[in-house]
Amino acid sequence: NPTGLTLLVILTTIFICALPFIRRTGHFHAFYFTHLLYSAFFPLLILHAPTYWIWIIVPGLIWLVEMTIRLVKMCLGAGNTTIKAGVILPSKVTNLVIQRPPGFNFSAGDWVFIKIPAVASHEWHPFTISSAPEVHGHFTLHIRSVGQWTTTLHNLIKEEHERMIKGLKRKEPTYNKIQGSIRRKVQSVKHFVTQV
Repeated sequence: NPTGLTLLVILTTIFICALPFIRRTGHFHAFYFTHLLYSAFFPLLILHAPTYWIWIIVPGLIWLVEMTIRLVKMCLGAGNTTIKAGVILPSKVTNLVIQRPPGFNFSAGDWVFIKIPAVASHEWHPFTISSAPEVHGHFTLHIRSVGQWTTTLHNLIKEEHERMIKGLKRKEPTYNKIQGSIRRKVQSVKHFVTQV
């Protein structure tokens, strides 16, 4: 059965690229992009087993709603924040002090997904929040350099420290300028709609 063989190949590829020797040796992109094969896996699974849709409809709808809400919030800039400070610590640890977005509450042991466009424009990574929930205005993350993304972040903060010591100005990436102008236009439309 061609759909069964294709499903087996997709699942094997995803499994192999999820192993630690792939993820932790600087090949996160292989892990990430092979996991996007799920978009072919589920339609093929429905072709392979036509009654499978009965089992996937409820979780699939929940996933679709959650992804839509996440995408809309991301496009509108909800949860966007800035890094207030970055500190290089021993053992290749980077301490990030991040401005706390309005309405952002957390408990001890919670974690956040972060994306830093200067490191990678499409990668989200989860990290445990290392500050106490009672601290207002900011929260902190302690990130150890163990892979490509975390090492790039560590080097970026280190370069930023060196740039500041030399007194040089930082260039704002074009991506940030475009995203900022789109966000301002969307917010002005939202403000106009709420006034009407």
